[in-house]
Amino acid sequence: MLGDQVLTVRFGGVYALDRLAEEWPDLYHIQIMKTLCAFVRHPTEISEGDRLSYDRAGGDVQAAMQAIGERRHLAIEQAVEYSPDLGDCDLRNLRLAAVNLRGADLRGADLTNADLAHAQLQRADLSGAILDNADLSGAVFADDDGAAIGLTQAQLDRAHAEPDEPPILAAPLTWKSE
Repeated sequence: MLGDQVLTVRFGGVYALDRLAEEWPDLYHIQIMKTLCAFVRHPTEISEGDRLSYDRAGGDVQAAMQAIGERRHLAIEQAVEYSPDLGDCDLRNLRLAAVNLRGADLRGADLTNADLAHAQLQRADLSGAILDNADLSGAVFADDDGAAIGLTQAQLDRAHAEPDEPPILAAPLTWKSE
């Protein structure tokens, strides 16, 4: 279903997998998270005559990222040392507010203009990630469990946040006052 040319079929595939992961977590959670991450890394190309393209406005990647970001079975993931592989993903303009991407591999991901407000990003690997104009209002990059990996001051300086909701960072990183 995730490879279908019809958007509604791809949505159905994402939602069916998410429900299956919720109903049978011990059997399917890890495999489904891996499948959804693979879909986000390599979304379905749409045939348009003689050329292939991907319509990011379709929302199927948004739906898959929401399912990944709402992972409810972290104990299962910790038991097998799984973390979402979203390296080099095109996540531009996505609404990822309040998603749980703790420990995710986001190396090289393009998060330009993404809404990461209140996202959980502790121990996420952000090496080389593009955070240009990303909304980091209240995003948590560090807590007692650990800090984001590879996050640089230069990345932070190209992002933005509401003045009264700066992101939570680990030293030596600081949030710019606007």
